[in-house]
Amino acid sequence: MDIIRRISKKTIPNPLKKMPLPKSALKLPQSLNKISLPKSLRKNTFFFLIVGFIAVMGIGTLIYRGITTEVPAVGGSIREGIIGQPQYINPVLSFSNDVNKPDRVLEYLIYPSLFRLDKNGELANDLIDTYTIGDNGREYVLKIKSGIVWDDGAPLSIDDVIFTMETIQNPSYNSPLISVLRGVTITRVDDLTVKLNLSSSYSPFLSTLTFGILPKHIWQNLEPSAFLLSEKNLKPVGAGKFKYKSIRKNRDGNIDSLTLERNPSYYGEKPTIENFTLAFYSQEEEMIQDFKQNDLQAITQLKTPIDDVSRFNVNAINVPQSFGMIFNVKDPLFADRELRRAIASAVNRDPIINQILQGQATSISGPLTPFNQYHTPTETPFNLDQAKQILDAANWKDVDGDGIREKDNQRAEFTILAVSGNKIEEITSLLQSQIRELGVQMNIQVVSFSELSNNQIRERSYQALFLGLGLNIYPDPYIYWHSSQITNPGLNLAQYTNVNTDGHLESARTNTDATVISSSLQQFQQQVAADVPAIFLYSPQYLYYTNPVIKNVTVTKGNSSVDRYASISEWYVRTKRVFK
Repeated sequence: MDIIRRISKKTIPNPLKKMPLPKSALKLPQSLNKISLPKSLRKNTFFFLIVGFIAVMGIGTLIYRGITTEVPAVGGSIREGIIGQPQYINPVLSFSNDVNKPDRVLEYLIYPSLFRLDKNGELANDLIDTYTIGDNGREYVLKIKSGIVWDDGAPLSIDDVIFTMETIQNPSYNSPLISVLRGVTITRVDDLTVKLNLSSSYSPFLSTLTFGILPKHIWQNLEPSAFLLSEKNLKPVGAGKFKYKSIRKNRDGNIDSLTLERNPSYYGEKPTIENFTLAFYSQEEEMIQDFKQNDLQAITQLKTPIDDVSRFNVNAINVPQSFGMIFNVKDPLFADRELRRAIASAVNRDPIINQILQGQATSISGPLTPFNQYHTPTETPFNLDQAKQILDAANWKDVDGDGIREKDNQRAEFTILAVSGNKIEEITSLLQSQIRELGVQMNIQVVSFSELSNNQIRERSYQALFLGLGLNIYPDPYIYWHSSQITNPGLNLAQYTNVNTDGHLESARTNTDATVISSSLQQFQQQVAADVPAIFLYSPQYLYYTNPVIKNVTVTKGNSSVDRYASISEWYVRTKRVFK
């Protein structure tokens, strides 16, 4: 080896050594030799070179920006705060919790569903490929998309859809969705198709099929008791936009956070966000503080608005929820329709919405909000003089001069029950003063929701309620206003009965003709406006606070707060530049 090296050194010539450049080649051209730069400039040559370099780079950057555009890039993380603890990340069970609770949020992000609302609040296909409706709205044939897989790689088929529906129908599982599929016959057609037969036509049926679908191979061998306790409820296998990644608990065993990651196998528009973490809080104040310190990039609806939101984006989502006063028309006082009409005319919504709710609500006047399909305005304008005239004509007089009217030895005084929170105390206090000017005394009793629902509502032992009622965008007001629902567990809390109203509600829910549905619901709203079983005041906006680092949050309408994620595939926190 050493011999080879010695030979190579002697026998292989070095062209650079053997062929030196002539001295003339190292000289500047004659014309340049005559240039004489000032000494100051010669000393600053390096400075000018740097300036020139920066100028060239700046021009290059401008040119690059001119021929490229910025687009969302995959990557980045979002950490959102929410009050509560997850328990059942399971679509069969999660609807038992309030829509602001973690279970519903996580179920929405992890599991696929047959239908979903899009960012405009319109019903859109999710798993569904095609569907047909027959037999006058009593038969639905649903075909799902092919080639979809669960997070563990198993294929998703119509058997998973059927298993989920049959589990919901089984009373042993105590699913809050059981009424959605009551009386529905389920028939398997093939690997991708199912036929659903209803006992009677129900026009909003498709809009109820927005619950998540469970993987049969994961859950089929669990008995109802084990179903509730399974660790799979906290480590779910889904097929949605995100999939389960990790869970973090504190020393007390409570869950601090749960992290999801982007699902690269998702069948629809994939999100760009790489990781989505839900952080769980017991105290709202602590969550707000972490948000202000940028430890969180998003927080959900708050009981009290943030005092300084200038650094953040406030995304207002309109949901078809109505708040107002519900009269028990079976009560002797409120059996008098003229008294109800007068109170409705004495109520001024403007200070409620503009002052107490700071403009974060929409004025409403009927059982359907402007965010429901088939909404018809039926406004009763504020007119205190007219309200007084109504009572005068109905012979409600202040006989004893104490400021409160009487009629037939009955005093115009009642008690309204209200649940604390969401500015309810301030609103009812304002209503109290407005109604007092009419010569009617409204007393306020604040109770817990559990007490109200388990006692007074169950027994219908109240004169009036201040409550919120929720409907889907595609509404079925039957549950609140049909006479068949006046007793528990029905939700006709006004105990309102009118044969005309019943007919309109029945027609709307059993027809498939949109024209008939629209006409029926219009007449229903007009009848309720005439009978005044309730005073509808406002529909609150759902506020979703986000850090400006999250771009393109565009949802404006949904059935509930969870629909804030309808456009989550379009959100992004990172960008890249591509050629135009």
